[in-house]
Amino acid sequence: MAKQRIQTQYGKNQVRLNPQARPVDTFVQPSRNDQISRALNSVVGNVQRVEDKKERELNLIESGKSQAANASFRVGLQNLTSQENFARMSPDEFMQTPEYIKLREDTLSQVNDPTIKEILNNSIYQSTYAQSNALYQQWQKQDLHDAGYSFFEGTVALAIDELGDNFRLDNGQIIQDEDLSKAMREDQIPVAMQRLAADVETILKEKYKYSNTDIQNAWLKIQESRGELYHDTYVGEYLLEAGFGGPDFKNKTISLIERAKALKLQDDRFNATFDYNVLYEEAEKGQFTSAHDIEAVNMYRANLITKAEYNTLLRVQKQAVANQAALARKDQAMTVAVGSVLQGGVAEGSYVGADGTEVTLSKTDIEKAARQQISQLAERYAQEKGVDKLNAEIRMYVDANLVNPAWEAAATQAFQLLGAGDLQGAGSRFELLSRIHATSPQMLKKYITNSKDMVTFTDFRWLKETQPSEMEALTTISRFNDLEVKPTADEINKATQEVIDNLDNWFEIDVDEGDYKNLFRGVAENYIRTIAKYSSLQPKYIAEHYADEIKADFAVVNNSLVFTGNHNIDKEKFSESAKMFLADISKQVGAYAEDELTLRWSGRGDAFWIVDQLGRTPTYNGLSKPVHLDTILGYSSKKILEQKTDEANQQLNNKSERKQANPYRSR
Repeated sequence: MAKQRIQTQYGKNQVRLNPQARPVDTFVQPSRNDQISRALNSVVGNVQRVEDKKERELNLIESGKSQAANASFRVGLQNLTSQENFARMSPDEFMQTPEYIKLREDTLSQVNDPTIKEILNNSIYQSTYAQSNALYQQWQKQDLHDAGYSFFEGTVALAIDELGDNFRLDNGQIIQDEDLSKAMREDQIPVAMQRLAADVETILKEKYKYSNTDIQNAWLKIQESRGELYHDTYVGEYLLEAGFGGPDFKNKTISLIERAKALKLQDDRFNATFDYNVLYEEAEKGQFTSAHDIEAVNMYRANLITKAEYNTLLRVQKQAVANQAALARKDQAMTVAVGSVLQGGVAEGSYVGADGTEVTLSKTDIEKAARQQISQLAERYAQEKGVDKLNAEIRMYVDANLVNPAWEAAATQAFQLLGAGDLQGAGSRFELLSRIHATSPQMLKKYITNSKDMVTFTDFRWLKETQPSEMEALTTISRFNDLEVKPTADEINKATQEVIDNLDNWFEIDVDEGDYKNLFRGVAENYIRTIAKYSSLQPKYIAEHYADEIKADFAVVNNSLVFTGNHNIDKEKFSESAKMFLADISKQVGAYAEDELTLRWSGRGDAFWIVDQLGRTPTYNGLSKPVHLDTILGYSSKKILEQKTDEANQQLNNKSERKQANPYRSR
């Protein structure tokens, strides 16, 4: 039985065979050896099979490359089209960009077989065109939709701005300006919005291809936007009044309206908080006026602030006024207390506080205020009178019996620096102490409280009168080591008496010699003691060799010794001129007799202080100040010249009077 034939499927590349009759071949093939033939056929078949296998392998490799290249291309294409500038291009525009051309060429370069490369190129083109065109159309539609919304939103905003000058909606009620008619109040908004909606919706549908759903969504978006930005509800309230949309649409509209109101309330409360803080600051300053009170009341009535917050403003204002009044009373009490201190009185005072109780001023605060006052007064005096500010301050501190803390520190530092060998630093501070001593030796004791330091300062005062300079005096003190053999008090007394005895030739003016000797005894004793302390000389040798030097260093002015050792001057002329000068000064002061004032060298340059017999500096011309040596030396000559001038003028006046009394007298 014959088997049934089976129809095979041809591949698309296979060609169907059409059997044809072959011409008769009369050639007779020679017989061959079957064994050899079979062997040859076996070899040829094996070779063919190997070649077919290699070809299939190559095809598989190229196919794999094509698939990999296509996959990488799709990734690159997605990366490009995800960028808006490429997505907005038409397919033709996109495929002409350098970025796309490079992507395609890099993809095709991964395949070698021309046939497969062509198939891959066609696939790339088709996928690119389809994807680019889809994105392009999508963006075109989106742009058209966005343009429609911009037109819609702008039109609504313009209408609200124009109508808003004349009306506003508040909880569904139309609030109009007083000059608008009732018909306009009732009809203007609904009619205007209805006409606007009809016109705009027609344009949106025809030009911008909007659907009804698109229009509803646009209305909601506009209300949402205006609610967020301006906190108004114009659009939403119109939509509700017009019965726009279904239940879901109305619910969304109501939600957006409530959102806008909530934001407005939040904004109003924020602004109210700022305004309240401004009012609070005014109340703290005691400047909460009636206008501020009206503003606060309106805020309370609008529920922007609580009643407690309003009452707080009133309470703070009241307290601020009370505090200001108390501060004024405190300032007045402080002024009185400081004035008392500057006049040498007690540092005390009190005032009525804000709560009505008496408050005692702190002594520390009073003295601090007094120091500030002294500094200001001294600065003003220095500018107005042309005097040294430091001297003015010292005088004021002495009068107030007040200690300057800075000077206290300087006094302590003076001796510390001297002990450390810093003579420059010590020098400036010793100068300050010298000025204080020159004004008030008693006040100096409040700055130099250590007895050892006071001895050192006393030595400095006497040494600087015998040394070329103050720095030399400090140098001598700094180099001093206690002498092994110290002079006794008896030795010093004997040497002092010897000096006094050697001064007999000094007193050439008509005075009681004993008074001068007794007056000079203290000076001579201190001089001898100081020199003996810092030298190896015995007191008797000091008296013997330095009597003439001491005599040459002092002049007598109104029964007081005045040191003039640093000045090469005529002692008698100096004494005479000084007496005349001081006589006129005593008249200006008005509290001293002509012989109760004398001079004391300032310790610096050619300046002398005017002092009384107790060493105090009187005030004249508004403020005490040192006098220059030239003023003193030239005073006698000046007075003599004035006296002669007055005499000459008097003679002329007398002669003129005589002539007037006897007009017939011959010339």
